[in-house]
Amino acid sequence: MGIMQSLKDSMQGGLLSPFNLRRWIGGDNIKNSSRTVHSIYKGLYQDPKTSPIPHQGETFDQYIQRMGISEEEVQKRIIFSQKRILLYLALSTIVLIYMSYLYATGFTRAALLTTILLVVLLTYTFKEHFQYYQLKRRKLRSSLKEWFFDFFKRA
Repeated sequence: MGIMQSLKDSMQGGLLSPFNLRRWIGGDNIKNSSRTVHSIYKGLYQDPKTSPIPHQGETFDQYIQRMGISEEEVQKRIIFSQKRILLYLALSTIVLIYMSYLYATGFTRAALLTTILLVVLLTYTFKEHFQYYQLKRRKLRSSLKEWFFDFFKRA
């Protein structure tokens, strides 16, 4: 009776109801992916006046004025960047200690994964510090060479 009941339930919507081809090939996922690609494509052609990317030869003050950002917002961003840098450095220190412990106890695979996490955290730290440097110096398109010499000149 169990097998016959399950056959009746599967055929209730018609002979081909258990064969949902669209669901099998992931039609909904394909549709969502195409919408995502379309939205990215539309985002490529933004109005240059409101584009968050600085124009060639544009100064920091011109960029701030064009984007409509106030001086208080710039100062808030500088403070927020400082806090994020400290957070990333604190997390990096914790991960470094844990990674050292894992290497010392012989868990090399876990230590390698922790090393990757440490590299990611240090990358975020660098990225945030570079943005902080540009805001603090009020200069767009600073080079890594400028950042490097200014960073180690202070230290």
